[in-house]
Amino acid sequence: MAGRQVSFFTALFFISLVFREIASQQCHGIYSIYRMMLQGHTYKTFKTTTGMLECRETCLADDRCQSFNVVMGIAICELNNRNKEARPEDFVKDENRYYMAKDSNRVPLGSIRELPAESCEEIKASEGGQAVNGNYWLDSTRSGNSTLTRCDMNTKECGPVGVADKNAISDARMTASTVFDTRFYPYYGRLHENRGYGGWCPKTVSDRTDYLQVDMGTMLSVCAVATQGEKINHERTTSYKLHLSTDGVTWNAYKETSTAK
Repeated sequence: MAGRQVSFFTALFFISLVFREIASQQCHGIYSIYRMMLQGHTYKTFKTTTGMLECRETCLADDRCQSFNVVMGIAICELNNRNKEARPEDFVKDENRYYMAKDSNRVPLGSIRELPAESCEEIKASEGGQAVNGNYWLDSTRSGNSTLTRCDMNTKECGPVGVADKNAISDARMTASTVFDTRFYPYYGRLHENRGYGGWCPKTVSDRTDYLQVDMGTMLSVCAVATQGEKINHERTTSYKLHLSTDGVTWNAYKETSTAK
C-alpha cells in the first residue's frame, strides 16, 4: 500500500509539472482555441515527435509563422502565415484540430519581405491598434514578388480611387486591346461618363481575350470594383476577371480561395 501511495503521489507530481509547463508556455506568446482552425494559409506541414511542444517551438523560431493548427490524435502541425484576425473568414470549426496563435513574439504582418501582406487593410486587421502609418511589404496578387509600399492606417473604409475622374486618371492612362469605333474609346469606360456612348466596347463580342486596362499611376489596394452599363443601348458586361500588375509586364489574376475572380 505504501509503495502504491508513493507511486500515486509521484504521478500526481509529474502531471502537475506537465500542466504547469504547458500553462507557462501559453503565457509566453501562445494561446489556443479548441476545435477551430485557420484554413487556406498553411505554408508548412510536418509530423511532430513531441506533439504541441515541437510545433510551438518551430512556430516561435520562424518569423513567417503567425499561428498554427494541430491535428489531434496524429500529431501533425500546420504552420500558418496568417492569424485569425487577418483572415476571420477562414477561421472555421474543425473537430479534429485546435488553433494556436502567437501573441507578443509575433512578427507584424508586412514588416519583413518574407511575410508580405495582400493589402494595407489586411495589415490593419492583423495588427489592430498596433498598426501605424509606414512602409510595408505587399504582394497583392500572391505572385511571390513583394514590393515596399506606403500604407496609411488612418484610412477608415474602401473608397473611390479616381477612375471616374479624368483629372485624376487621364484618358491616356486608359487603354484597351481593341475598340469597336470612335463612340466607344477605352476612356469612355468610366462611371458616369457622358462622352460617346458612355462605355467602352471591343471590336467583337466573341474574343474573350479583349481587355480594358487602367494605369493607376501608383500602388493601390483594390477593395472593390464598380461597373455600369452603356447609356444608349442599355448593354453591359455581366462577367469579367480582374488582373493586377506592378510593372505592366507580369499580370496575375485576382483570386479568392485560389480561384480566379
